[in-house]
Amino acid sequence: MLLLSVTEGDDKPAKYPVMVRAADQMLITKTDLLPYIEEFSVDRARAAVKTIRADLPVIELSAKTGNGLDTWLTWLVESVVAQRAELRRRPRKFFYTPPTSRA
Repeated sequence: MLLLSVTEGDDKPAKYPVMVRAADQMLITKTDLLPYIEEFSVDRARAAVKTIRADLPVIELSAKTGNGLDTWLTWLVESVVAQRAELRRRPRKFFYTPPTSRA
């Protein structure tokens, strides 16, 4: 999960491409501040991400207004379900077995 706050600037994806490549999703946070931060452009941020990794899902989110929360929470729950299913498919190898107690 990569978080990009509108207060940080829309140039962060271009400055930190490794983080963009490693992320499963990017959230553009604090979008309720967009009317007050003229320097930030959601379009520029999305374009920068797209040049690095076109398939990365990007959600615009505001905890204050709730905008984007449903979309993000749906993605989060689906990701957890998929991860659990993947773990069930893998053979169990590295589980700690405590020693038996000697009475």
